[in-house]
Amino acid sequence: MTTEQEVVAAASGLSLRAKLEIAASLIFCAIIWWVATPKPAPVGQWQPAKTASQVTDVPKTALSCKPVIVYEQAAKQNLDLPPSVQADAEKHVTSSSKVNPDLHPQTVTTIYNDKTGQTEAMIRRDPYPWLAAEQTGEVWVGYGVKNGGGRVGLLSVTEELIQVKALHFGVSGSVSTDGSLFAGVGAGYRW
Repeated sequence: MTTEQEVVAAASGLSLRAKLEIAASLIFCAIIWWVATPKPAPVGQWQPAKTASQVTDVPKTALSCKPVIVYEQAAKQNLDLPPSVQADAEKHVTSSSKVNPDLHPQTVTTIYNDKTGQTEAMIRRDPYPWLAAEQTGEVWVGYGVKNGGGRVGLLSVTEELIQVKALHFGVSGSVSTDGSLFAGVGAGYRW
C-alpha cells in the first residue's frame, strides 16, 4: 500500500464519532483563531491611513504655497466623513479616490502641485511580499455528486497562515454527509 492508501485506510477505519470529534476539534480551533485575530475596520467606517514605510523616516518640510484647491464643504457630507470632520470648518477634502479590491498590497500617495494648488492621489499596485503572515479563512458549504454517483453534502474550512509571493499556505479540513473526512495542510494560488 502507498502512503496515501494507508492514510485512507486508517481514516476509513475511524468510527463516525471519531470523525465528528476530529471535525469538531478543527472547527473549534478555526473559531478560536478567527476570534483571536485582529479584524479589519467595519465597512463604511473611516480610519486614518497607515503611513507608507518608504516615507516614515523622511523628514517633512513646510511649503510656502499658493492657495490649495479643495472641494466645497458638501463633499464631506457626500463622502459621509466622521461628524467631527464634517463639523470642522478648517478641514477640507483635497481629493478622494476609490481603490479597487486587489490581492496585491497597494500604496496610495497624494501629490500636491505648489504652482497650481491642486492635489492628485496616485495608486501603485505593489508586488506580493516575499513572506507575510496571513489570517484569512473560508467556510464553504456545497452539495453535489461523488464519483460513485451518490449525492453528498460537504462542509469545508480553510485557514491561510503564511503567504510567499502569490502562494498561500494553511490548514484545511472538510467533512461530508457520507462520513468522509479530510484534514491537512496545503498551498493555494489565487487568480
